[in-house]
Amino acid sequence: MPKDQPLALELNLHTQTPQSFSKAKQMRFEGTWDISAPDVDNYAKFYMDTMSRIAYEDDRFISRLWVEKKKSSIPRTEIIIYALGGDMINEHAITIKENITPADLEYLVKKANKIGKQGREVIRVYSQEDAEGRHIYFECEALKGRGHE
Repeated sequence: MPKDQPLALELNLHTQTPQSFSKAKQMRFEGTWDISAPDVDNYAKFYMDTMSRIAYEDDRFISRLWVEKKKSSIPRTEIIIYALGGDMINEHAITIKENITPADLEYLVKKANKIGKQGREVIRVYSQEDAEGRHIYFECEALKGRGHE
């Protein structure tokens, strides 16, 4: 990991579904947003401080932070760190009006492969919803030698 450039840190917190819940109730809560204490900013501060001098020189280099906290029957923390730099773009991949189909998934894989064949890296996949449907985006490196699209 570079020591002197801005970094992005993603924390995907999967917190324990209460053991007192029945198995059926635990399944209903699986993957839902967790609004219990501690707050996500407390988790972020803990992990950022803990990883200082191990995964990066100092947490002052963290310039982008993304934290999600969801309930899970398998509690865990997924940490993703990557260097920021170069031109990044949000490339629209597909709009889904109802449920995602196998053809939609095949198209997304082909689109991601095309980005890879261009020598670009997909950093993150995310979605946004509006009246037209759910829009899937790839956050990825811009084409070398070209400006933002």
